[in-house]
Amino acid sequence: MDPRRVGAHVPPMLAPRVLCPLVLGDPAERTVLEYAIELAAHLNSSVQALHVYDLGNEPGWSAAPGYVRGAEQSARHVLDEHLRGLGADSTMVSSRFLEGAAHARVLEEAARLDVDFIVMGTRGRRGVGRLVFGSVAARVLGATRCPVITVPFAKLPAVTISSILVAHDLSSIASNRALELARRVQLAAGSPPVRVLHVLPVAEPVADHEQHRWDATRQLEREIDRCFGPEWRDLVTLRVVEGDPLDQILGAQRQGGADLLAIGTSSKPPVVRLALGSVAVGLLSRCQVPVLVAPRLSSAP
Repeated sequence: MDPRRVGAHVPPMLAPRVLCPLVLGDPAERTVLEYAIELAAHLNSSVQALHVYDLGNEPGWSAAPGYVRGAEQSARHVLDEHLRGLGADSTMVSSRFLEGAAHARVLEEAARLDVDFIVMGTRGRRGVGRLVFGSVAARVLGATRCPVITVPFAKLPAVTISSILVAHDLSSIASNRALELARRVQLAAGSPPVRVLHVLPVAEPVADHEQHRWDATRQLEREIDRCFGPEWRDLVTLRVVEGDPLDQILGAQRQGGADLLAIGTSSKPPVVRLALGSVAVGLLSRCQVPVLVAPRLSSAP
């Protein structure tokens, strides 16, 4: 664990820049919270953990005050156990417990705090249906203007940011936002290497594939130069390949050892539409490392 997180002298009033919605009671959420704390440490900020409990009240009815207090106390106890288990400095994490619809409360809190990132957990392949058909994560992705990092509940090899892969589709504003956010994380995390990948689908009807590859490379270089500056070749490597986009991106992540994948979206409620289409859905469900999802319109600077 990063020494900045244990016994560090973080000002108690340091503004939270990372919102971490949790389903307290699920042991896997501890990994999500640990990742949020690591990210906040890099950003020299703090985390607000958010637990939303839906009491399912019928219109005109309300839960007894004692029941509400019990639900909150139980959630607070689980959060305290997570923090003790992680050895996290208590000044790094504040908490809030709200009743209502989870996705709505997450969006409200993100806007109220003006956070830079939302960190949420996902359950891999099992989560595909929920992602497409209205899970909390999907509804947040479909409406937020804030970048979201989805963290797989599977045990991560290490909670760290040592290598970043950006999957850029060359056609969306959101992909450029993903590139900008990767640069921001790179600066905050001690300049880990960034790799940028564009995949040319093999079925794409292009007369001259070599020219198309050349054009894509030049366009990608211009975007990287805009984001990273003229010395970007010391900071970034890029690659343009042909093949199945999902397979190529997942393969590049595994082979290169990237522990953060950045992609873009163009979300339009009520359905989450991803800039990479079904490819992005596959990445969010199959990628074994956190995925930074940049919305088309982002509140991040």
